[in-house]
Amino acid sequence: MLQFENKTSMPVYLSIAHYDSSEGMFMTEDWWCIHSNETITPYAKQLDNRYYYFYAHSSGNNFEWAGDTELNVFHQPFKLGSSGIVMQIINLK
Repeated sequence: MLQFENKTSMPVYLSIAHYDSSEGMFMTEDWWCIHSNETITPYAKQLDNRYYYFYAHSSGNNFEWAGDTELNVFHQPFKLGSSGIVMQIINLK
């Protein structure tokens, strides 16, 4: 399982990505709001993949946790296949 803990004094917003072998592609999932000193488990399944990615930013975008892998995510909570939702490219860690 993947767990994330927010040790900052402000809310942090998180999106994750993982390879889905049944779909044959990487899947990006949701935006979770992690409040100060809160721990969440956005992915409770067994970790079978080699890579899992995440992107997070603080409320007001003062802080960002990003890497070099680019994937598209929606600006609001989402499910793949949604239409009419604004997207952005983020760098996953």
